[in-house]
Amino acid sequence: MVKRAAAFMAICLATTAAGAKDRITRNPEATNEESILHAWSWNFPAIAENMHRIADAGFTMVQTSPVQQCFQPDGSGKKLFDEKEGNWYYYYQPTDWKIGNYITGSRDQMKEMMDSAAKYGIRVIVDVLPNHTAFDVDAVAEMS
Repeated sequence: MVKRAAAFMAICLATTAAGAKDRITRNPEATNEESILHAWSWNFPAIAENMHRIADAGFTMVQTSPVQQCFQPDGSGKKLFDEKEGNWYYYYQPTDWKIGNYITGSRDQMKEMMDSAAKYGIRVIVDVLPNHTAFDVDAVAEMS
């Protein structure tokens, strides 16, 4: 029994050592030196206007808030934290797969932001919500 336990421990240590060696001998050229600015709650024009500052700060990517059409209850607006005029979680309730909403901006504004990003060598990560829709199912567009 002692021999089996010793053999098991030897296998575990060898496996751990092999894993550590892989981490130690990794290719230093493969190190990720990129950084992402999560421009949460920024609209497309604000991101585009600040792209030079984003690049100057050393960011190589910018992530947007969700870009799909989203829930917009009566009386809601762009004041994301105002109890009467809007809430940040509305754009996490998509109603359609079309690009653009009343919070982040239109499809054309998104294209302008992408052009600005390309000018400064910044890549864009677009937040998309593929696995759920708005709680108010009547607000969700019909499948076409």
